Amino acid sequence: MTLNWIDSSIPKPQVGTVPHGRLLVGGKMSFPDRAQRKTCWDSRDRYWECLDSHNIRDSSRIPKECTEYRMIFEKSCPPKWVTHFDRKRDYDLFKEKMQKEGFEPIKES
Repeated sequence: MTLNWIDSSIPKPQVGTVPHGRLLVGGKMSFPDRAQRKTCWDSRDRYWECLDSHNIRDSSRIPKECTEYRMIFEKSCPPKWVTHFDRKRDYDLFKEKMQKEGFEPIKES
């Protein structure tokens, strides 16, 4: 399988590695080490702070001011983690809203 490298600003991975710096072990991606996890979490936190500062409550909306933070977040974390963190933020904001504003249960008819 050949990997087409589109973005020249991101270093092309070396043979035997995949993006985000994790080595292939037995044909599978290895788990990120402590430093890689910290980098991922820090980039996620900076991105979320940017969204909060622009009062963005929906992770599918990315303001221009946060685009660079989003790119760094995506480059620093495995794709599955990015998806997970996006969903987690949406859920946490929804949960916070429900705790503050409450909700009306559906009435059975």
